[in-house]
Order: sequence, then C-alpha cells, then structure tokens
Amino acid sequence: MKTKLALILLISLNSFCSGTNSGLSALAAFFGLPQTPSYGNVQFAVNVASSLTKVTVTVTGPGISTPIVQDLVKIGNTWQGIIGQIPAGTDRTFSGEGFNASNVLIQQGQVTGVTISANSITNILLVLSETNPAPPFSNAAPIIDSLVASTNQVAPSSSINLNSTVHDPNPSDTLTYLWSATGGSFNNSNILNPVWTSPSTPGQYTITLTVSDQLGASSSLSFTADVQVGYGTGYGSINVGSNSSPFVSNVISNPSSIAPGASTNITLTAFDPDGNTISYSWSSSCAGSFNDPNTQNPVFTASSSASLGPCTLSVSLSDGNGGSNLGSFTIQISQTQTVNLAPQILSSFQTALALDPSGSMVFRVTATDPENTPLSFSWNSSSGVVGTPTNTVNGNLTTSEIVWTAPTCGSNLQVSVTITDGDGNSAVLNYLPVNINGAPTCVLGLWSQQAYIKASNSEADDNFGRSWALSGDTIVVGAPLEDSNQTTITNGSNPGSSDNSASASGAVYVYIRNGNTWTQQAILKPSNSEESDLFGFAVSISGDTIVASAIQEDSNQNYITNGSSASSDNSMTFAGAVYVFVRNGNTWAQQAYIKPSNPSEFDSFGNSIAIQGDTLVVGCHNESSAQNTISNGQPAPNDDSLNHSGAVYVYKRTGSTWVEEAYIKASNPDNGDYFGYSVAISGDTIAVGSQGEDSNQNYITNGSSGSSDNSLSQAGAVYTFTRTGNIWAPEAYIKPSNPDAYDVFGTAVAIYGDTIAVGATGEASNQNSISSGTNASSDNSSTYSGAVYVFARSGGLWSQQAYLKASNSSPNNIFGAAISIYGDTIAVGGLDSSAQTTISYGNTASSDNSAQYAGAAYIFERNGISWSQAAYIKAPNANAYDFFGGVCLDGNSLLVSAYRESSSENTITNGVYGSADNSAQYAGAAYVFTR
Repeated sequence: MKTKLALILLISLNSFCSGTNSGLSALAAFFGLPQTPSYGNVQFAVNVASSLTKVTVTVTGPGISTPIVQDLVKIGNTWQGIIGQIPAGTDRTFSGEGFNASNVLIQQGQVTGVTISANSITNILLVLSETNPAPPFSNAAPIIDSLVASTNQVAPSSSINLNSTVHDPNPSDTLTYLWSATGGSFNNSNILNPVWTSPSTPGQYTITLTVSDQLGASSSLSFTADVQVGYGTGYGSINVGSNSSPFVSNVISNPSSIAPGASTNITLTAFDPDGNTISYSWSSSCAGSFNDPNTQNPVFTASSSASLGPCTLSVSLSDGNGGSNLGSFTIQISQTQTVNLAPQILSSFQTALALDPSGSMVFRVTATDPENTPLSFSWNSSSGVVGTPTNTVNGNLTTSEIVWTAPTCGSNLQVSVTITDGDGNSAVLNYLPVNINGAPTCVLGLWSQQAYIKASNSEADDNFGRSWALSGDTIVVGAPLEDSNQTTITNGSNPGSSDNSASASGAVYVYIRNGNTWTQQAILKPSNSEESDLFGFAVSISGDTIVASAIQEDSNQNYITNGSSASSDNSMTFAGAVYVFVRNGNTWAQQAYIKPSNPSEFDSFGNSIAIQGDTLVVGCHNESSAQNTISNGQPAPNDDSLNHSGAVYVYKRTGSTWVEEAYIKASNPDNGDYFGYSVAISGDTIAVGSQGEDSNQNYITNGSSGSSDNSLSQAGAVYTFTRTGNIWAPEAYIKPSNPDAYDVFGTAVAIYGDTIAVGATGEASNQNSISSGTNASSDNSSTYSGAVYVFARSGGLWSQQAYLKASNSSPNNIFGAAISIYGDTIAVGGLDSSAQTTISYGNTASSDNSAQYAGAAYIFERNGISWSQAAYIKAPNANAYDFFGGVCLDGNSLLVSAYRESSSENTITNGVYGSADNSAQYAGAAYVFTR
C-alpha cells in the first residue's frame, strides 16, 4: 500500500516593486524569481515521513522562464519555507519531491492549473506519493548572456558592430535570432554578430535582439544608440593635389570611438597618379601614439591620460618626387559603453517570518550575472547576528546562504543582501521583516559612549571631525585644516606630523575597533598635498575603500589617474579633487586621483561624496553648466553659463581602475541651485540635495521633470536617480509638503534601501513633535529651528512618510544639519544649545540654552510606518560652539563628530569620557556610542 503525505501550501501574495531587487512577501521562508510588476509567495508547512531527509519544491508555468527550485528547511518534524516572487498569473504548477538519506527520490506529487493573484492568499493541497513518475515537461526560454556594442554613439549613416552570446537551459533546443531597430538597417538580422548601419537622421534609436527556441519561448534585450553629427566615425577629409601628388581616397578607423588607453585600427586607401611609391607620416591632435607612424595602416593607441572628446588623426603623404598631400579624420575619445547588466536574482528563501528569541533562521538567494562575472554577496541585518555566508557556484548560478541568529527582542527586523558582479553592478534584496515570538519590543535608545577620539597630532583650528564616516569596525575622520606638508600615508599608530608649514593642507585619520577598543590605523595624506587644499573636507567609506576630497585643490587635469600619483599643476584655483584609498590587510595606499572631465575654477569638486561598493558619487555644487540632462559615459560640457547650478559625477571601478560613468544634472537647473550640495547612494539609487532650488512645489513628482517655478528662494529640493546596467536616469523630484523660502531643504540627505531622510536646516516651524504622512507645520515663528523629512518608496514611487522635529526644537537649532539612516533608525545632528552632558531616552530633551551651538544627536526609530524619538545624545564634555552633531550610523554603532571641540588631548580614550580642557580652540573630536 502506498503512503500518501499531505503537503499543505498557504500561498500569500503581495506586490512589491522598487528600483532594486527587493521585498519578498508571505509567512515563513522564501523562494522567487527576478521581481515583476506583481508576484506571489507560497508558504509551506508539511509533516512527512521520518525517512525523508530532503523536500524540494519546484514552481513552473507561463512567464516563469526558469523553474523555481528550492529545498525546504526542517524544523522539528515540520518542513517549512516560503516561495517568494512568483510572477502572478494562471496555470502555475507546484511539484514536490521527497528524498531519502541516499538522495534517492521516494515521494513525489504535483498540483497544476493554479492561479496566482497578487494580494491574496490561496490554499493548495499537494499529495506526495511513493511513486516516481517522469518529471513534468518544462520548456525554459533562451537566456541572453551578453550584448556588447562597439559604441553606443555614432554619426549618421555609420556603423556599430554588435556581438551577443546566448544559451538555452534546454540543450537540445534549436535557437533562432532576430535583430530589430527603430531605425537604420542590419547587414544580417539573423546572426549573433551583425553590423547595424545608423540612419541618416540624428536621434536615439532602440536596437533589440530577440532569441527564440523551436517551441516558441523567447527572450529579448535592448539598448539605445545615440546618433549625432560630430561623433567620431572615421570620416575622411580628402585633399586632392596636382596630378603628380598622391591623395587620400578613403580612410576607416575600427573602432571609431575608443577609451583612454585603448586602440583603433586605421585602414587608409591612397593613390598616386604617377604610380610613385607613397610614404606616410601620421600625427594626432590628442595624446597617444602609433605603432608605426610611417606605415599605411597603423594602429593608434590613445594615452591613458587623453582628454575625452574629438581627436583628429592626420597623415602626410609624399611620393618622393616633390608631390605631397594631407589627409585627416576624426575619432572620438570616450568612455566605452557596453550593455552591462546588473546581477539577476533568480530565487530566494527565508525559513519563517517569526521565531523564538535567540533562535536561528536560514536565508538563501540564488543569482546569476548576464556577463558571467563572479558574484559577491554582502549580508546585513537591522538587528541580530549574521552568520558567515556559504557560497556555492553551479555553472553560471551562484547561491549564497547564511544562518541568522535573532536577538532577544524586537519586531520588523530586516535582513538584506547586496549582490555585486565583477563589473561593480549590484542588486539588493530586502527580505520580509521578522518578528520575535512572545518577546518584548526592544527598548531602543539605550546608548552608551564607547570612545572619545582625538587626532594624534591634534592642534588648534585643525577642525578634526569636519567630515566623518563609519563602516563596521572602521572610522574615518577628516581634518581639512590640518597643516602638515606630508605627502605620504602613515600606516599604524605613529602620531601624525607636527609640521605646520602647509596651512590647511588637510588630513584624514583612520581608526579600527577590536572588541570595544579603538586604535589609530592610519593617517592619510594625498600624494600632491599642498597648502589650502582642504583635503578631508568630505569623506566616505565602503569596506576597504575610503574616498576623501580636497575641494580647494588647484590642478587643471580633466581625467582620472589610476595609481598613487597626482598632478602638481596649480593653474585652476579651487577646482577640487577626490582621492581613493584602499586597504590591504592593515595597510592603506592611494588607488586613484579623480578629477572631473570638465574642471573649472572655484567648482569645489568633492564638496559632497558617497561610495558604496565600486560606485562613487561626487557632488560639485559650484559647477556652472546649463545642461539639464544626464551624460552617460560621455565627457561633461565645458560650459559655465549657469553660475553654481551644480552637478553630480558618478564613477565606476572595475578591478582597480576607475572611470567616469555619468555626469548628472537636474532637469530644472538654475543659477544658485547648488545641485550636489549633498549626495547619498544605496544600491543603484542616488539621492542628490539641491538646497538653493527655488520652486514653490509642495509635492513629489515621480519622474524626470522638476518645476521651473522660482518663487520660493532657496526652498530646496532633492532628486533621485536610478541605474540600469550602466545607464543612469531620473527617478523623482522630491519637495516637502510645507516648502518655504530659505528652508534649504536638501542641506543633508541620507538613503537606506527604500527610505530617504532630508534635512532642511532653515525650516522655521515651532512644532516640537512628529507628524506622519504629508502633515507638516506652516508656522514660521522659530527661525532656523530645522526639520527632517522622511520619504518612503513603494512600487517605484516615493511619498512623504514623516515630518520630524526635535522635542526641544527652538530657534537657531539648525536641526537636520547631518543625517544618517540604518534600517529603521535615523540619527539627526543639530546645533542644540543645551549644556546637558548625558543621554536622555524617549521624547525627552533639554530645553536649556546656556551652551550655544554645543550640539546634539537625536535618534528616531520606526515601527511599521510610525516614527518616534528614541534618544537625545549629548557629549560628556559639552561646551558652547563645539558643533557636536556630525552623525553616522552603522548597525548598533553611532559616530558623532564635534569639529570645534577644543581640548588639547591627542589620544584615544576608550570608555565614557570627554576632556574638560579648552586650550586648543577648534581642534575637534569624535565620539563613538553603541547600544
């Protein structure tokens, strides 16, 4: 007799859409496919025979190109888990298989014809029987692994070489290929490597490859080609001399657009009417070299420092008898563009949505990279302990799995994973929040001081703490007014230089934590450090990479130097520069010197910076071009017609090489908007503050358009941009619900996943409480009290979630001058003036105003969609004008800087301490707090 095992499936469906791969939904462990406009999740809980050691569930159906396959997790006598991200639709098939200890299939069952509807729960009974029928037929669609174009910018009636690689999960399938385009023509539209000839009319044209199998399953991939007059296509300038002089009849370069350091092959056709032997002499208008400048068909290699833009290659012809002529043509020096896609999340798993205090749970994700580069996985959680990942590679699929240990309290705990490919593209998956069974809500805000940090060469007016950053157990602190003439890095605990001969050259200090003890790891100085450069004005860290800016660096260089060198030129006053440093073990070294492609005097390139993984975002709020679009992979314009409109530059690292990926401008730029005053990045989303923007709009525009109104001077705005592959595009134009003149909304901005917080230090309401949604006070009686606005993204759309005011809000508190987000916690810095030297919890904060601009840090926590103030943190040695309040959160650690703190100490004190000395005015200090 056959034993039948009932497998009950509770299907819970929710719709999640965002700019990154995020959000699963259901009750207890997940599986899924890449996110679609609507999808469902399936919860499993099944009691089976003890002889089974593995239960596998497979989901197939129309629109599911690759079957979803995951193993359930056994807890007690129950196998459980949740299939997530199942595309909504009809005719879904759920197949269950049970295996014994020898991995032999002994139980099998199937349910067909299931309809998955978003936002609903469906119950299914699946019976596993002791039979071994043939597995259900499944035809997977072909997969396009890569699509590479020789360029995406071409002149009219010119060509682009295309090359694609594909495969089919069903090896016996026969594939056919079809190229199509919105203009132009192909030499052969049914091969993988055709040549597309652009139309004669300039514009943007979409090129699409569709791959189909003999059963009708197909996949498509598209990209946009930009056809414009002036793009290098290897055109010839033909100059005909006398009958006895040789002349150029044709010239071709392949490719016609190359990156700095890349090469192009030149094919020249020349003719001499008298049949004389022609000699050749090649030259170029840009930096570079020919493999043989005296051959007919040389190879030209652009210098790695070649300026982006047109480059004219010229050839001098001579017949040896006095006859000579010239020929020339133009190529384009640009950052090469390939269609480079982010990793694709194929499935995900989570054991449950609730567990006991200190219990453990499995999280799993399977992903692939279309370009087949190696994948790395970075796991994070808002609380609890993330175990060491186990990564398994199977062909072009990589699975990463962790065991997460829950804390003893809490709710809505978030686990996420960031998947990064070898080209630096990333995808983020946020799992459904987890609750702790029967455990109390965590009492948040129980913070205590862990360390008081001073520079090892601390001196008056160094402004140590003017910039700050925290990542795990590493802290970075900038001191832009430090004065030493050192141009090397000090690795280790040795004190910094006591030299003061290079006033305001600047320095950056690195500290690491071992247990509860902090020590100095390095002091960073750039290789071209000079007086008044203000190195350390802004800093950011991601893992083993630190970036630091010098906004008054003066070189006129307009390209990136990968390596430890930097320009000694000083002809472009206060142009600004950014430096990249990397850590190998305990040793730091300079990796790159980054300059924009359109530097200009007084641009202050690097006034704001943010790095995540291999993507660097640089704000340049004084940049002055009138462009109102994004340049992806192209140099920025040398235009200065819109004073201080501002710009943002995005840089991408592959290996150890950095390139400029995009030049981003607001869609509504204007004089004095200061777009780029603040920047933040999370995954493939960038948030940019434009504190001088002047529109009176009081709502969010989800899309690419910003208001052209200018009736509210310096009201401020924030813009978001998202990346697909290598292409950045506008996502939203964010305005608060109560804008007013001089609110400077966008002074500070922070982003974490689908949450953005924005500081408006000039906001003037007298409210001292939190409002949910779009509610915000229209009062203006408390000048420069400041406010913070919280925005949340759902389905790719942003909305205002909360309006935060300090519980001790008062005039000139400048609340919102610094902001940091981690999970459901926001830290806000403000120039509160109380003399309190302790930490208060809940909604309590001192109303004392006896220590002007001493500063404070405020902690806010989110429960669901509701925010509340959880803590009010003061320095233990609070003094007037300390400017305590530069905040950075990471997990359960909080860094707070006070760049005008004035003690003369030059050591680290681990524990609760702050010097009462004030003999070194504005030396600066940093404080670490933990919970």
